[in-house]
Amino acid sequence: MYESCFYFVINMSISGSLVILSLLIVRQIKIISRRLLYVLWFVALIRMLLPFAISSSISVFNYLSGLIKKLIPVGNLFDANFTVSNYFNAALSYSPMEYKTQRFEHVFGISSCIWLMGVCISLIAIIVIYCSTIRQYKNAVHLKDNIYEDKTVLSPFLLGIRNPKIILPIGLDISSSQAVHIIAHEKTHMQRMDNLWRIIGLGTVCIHWFNPIAWFGFFFFLNDMELSCDEATTKTYGFAKKKEYAEALFSIAGNRQNKNLIHASFGKSDTKSRVLNVLAYKRLSVFGIAASIAFLLLVAIMLLTNPKV
Repeated sequence: MYESCFYFVINMSISGSLVILSLLIVRQIKIISRRLLYVLWFVALIRMLLPFAISSSISVFNYLSGLIKKLIPVGNLFDANFTVSNYFNAALSYSPMEYKTQRFEHVFGISSCIWLMGVCISLIAIIVIYCSTIRQYKNAVHLKDNIYEDKTVLSPFLLGIRNPKIILPIGLDISSSQAVHIIAHEKTHMQRMDNLWRIIGLGTVCIHWFNPIAWFGFFFFLNDMELSCDEATTKTYGFAKKKEYAEALFSIAGNRQNKNLIHASFGKSDTKSRVLNVLAYKRLSVFGIAASIAFLLLVAIMLLTNPKV
């Protein structure tokens, strides 16, 4: 059973890696907002978690002729338009050396066991870290609403998934302009359920722990999460207010604590790029919004669909 799971995971990892590499190319297009890029990262997430997809003539996989690929119909489990990617085992049927089959199956079985152990250890580690982090701040001092302060905190962050709390450094005046911007940023994270997506993303890369491209993509996903949150928070700000927001970023940048992949933090990502992005961001016109949506749909379809059989 676990060997079959590993087989599907390898195929999902290959297709997901190609999507991640495609998104890294798309990231180089500077005019694309980070909010749009953030949404596109969910395409990679879907590719990493689902072993099947609809076939289409505009799939980016149609143009990857250098990659050996083969598609196996799922049969009666899904609609006939759905296929399962099978990149890993594409060349096996062409090998005349049948005596190697048993050796391959033995090695694959051992690899499957190692993969499963890695997944279990990684997921247990996530659960332990999450629970210990929640427990660490259970005695944080309540200020108002869902806002708390704790003497051990150096930079603000959003804690938890269900009933999340905004944890601030002790002594920060919540009526100051700096605190107002920080709280607005964390509330944007809360509204978008970013902590939940962090956990899902982290769980996904734990399933694909053997794939360095998956981890590489995850860290870019976290970076774009922060940049897109900055854009969403400041979308109605004028230039003067954006400067205040940038100053808040710089003030927190000197007080960074150790990075935690479990929760979103106001001051963790690269401060310089975030400040430049905030100051350069301009609210889109109606035409710009329409063009962005069209681009998003086109890229999503190209990356989410399998090639035509």
